[in-house]
Amino acid sequence: MIKHPQVLFTQILLVLLFIQALPAEAQWIRKADALRRRSEVTSVAYNNKLYCFLGFNDADLNPESSCEVYDPATNKWTLLASIPAGKTI
Repeated sequence: MIKHPQVLFTQILLVLLFIQALPAEAQWIRKADALRRRSEVTSVAYNNKLYCFLGFNDADLNPESSCEVYDPATNKWTLLASIPAGKTI
């Protein structure tokens, strides 16, 4: 007799979901590069677009004040107004 049937069921379900989530044809597709190179960027998805703010633009951690938005429908980035000087963190 199985001592914990709920645990066994959960484990089997997780294995089946994992196998189903790994189809052979799944792959990454490269999209348009952002206009500015940055690390530790702050971003938010809003109205089906991705907005990126601030971050650092090099290994010396110089702040990047520009903002940009990505539209997946057109696969294009658009540069927005920069954060005013002295207002970056």
